[in-house]
Amino acid sequence: CLGIDLNTTILGVDSLKPSDLESVQHIKDELRMTLEHKKVKVTILMKQISALYARLDTPASEQCPLSTGQVCGMEELVKNENFLQIKEEKLRLDIIKKENMAKFINN
Repeated sequence: CLGIDLNTTILGVDSLKPSDLESVQHIKDELRMTLEHKKVKVTILMKQISALYARLDTPASEQCPLSTGQVCGMEELVKNENFLQIKEEKLRLDIIKKENMAKFINN
């Protein structure tokens, strides 16, 4: 269809050296570990955000649906764009918390 000969572009497993297979396995293990670490980070961030929402008495209308797990599951939350949004929400709430603490201390 695209003028590509699949027989010449696909590497067979037989053509890979044991060191190549070990390298691929190592990369696969690293990626799996990175994903698991990111899932843990997302879980921690979401718990912290939930606690801040409660502590700051944040109305549901002002809560980020992504940060409360209402929009998608963990597989989507670990994607970079969603992960960054969750981190930004945590930072936003930390700023509000510090502002509230400063008001309390100054009064």
